[in-house]
Amino acid sequence: SGADLAGVTAQYNDYGTHWMNLSPATTDANGNASIELFPSVNNFHFRAWKNYTSQEGDLVITTSGLTGTVEFQTALAQGFAKDCELGTGVSGIRIQFNDYGSHWMDLNPNSTAGDGLASIELFPGGPYNMKASTIYTSKTKSFTLAGPTTQVEFNPVRVSLNYAGTVKYNDYGTHWMTMNANTYMFPGTY
Repeated sequence: SGADLAGVTAQYNDYGTHWMNLSPATTDANGNASIELFPSVNNFHFRAWKNYTSQEGDLVITTSGLTGTVEFQTALAQGFAKDCELGTGVSGIRIQFNDYGSHWMDLNPNSTAGDGLASIELFPGGPYNMKASTIYTSKTKSFTLAGPTTQVEFNPVRVSLNYAGTVKYNDYGTHWMTMNANTYMFPGTY
């Protein structure tokens, strides 16, 4: 959106592969963090981190008393749960971002509202992975984030069974849940 972003870790490459945090260690409400450096003809190298994604930038300060700025720009990654038949957003779908290894973090909000959207600020790049899930069914998609907004669409299916009695679904192990009409699931064999 172009607004200042707080909570981004800002670092300076002081030597080799070593990085030190700026002050404060994460950007303040104005999106700022800083460090005092002596002038140099060489590039100063900086890095910003947000949700295990990063961006790097250089700055040259050749004269004392100058203030230099390195700007970093995040992009909005949106997960969108959409009912293809109705063309509407689906609420109650949990969407997560694979921030590292086998760890997944929830987008904001942690499950979609009526518009079917959940989002997270990340640095452009990729490939990244996003996962949508509901009642122990899920779908994972890879995406490359380009600014200002990239939307990853997930299409759960409305399931209705024509049976007068109670229908139960084996959601995991030996656990069975009552299946209501128009319950959303991701495609698969269950």
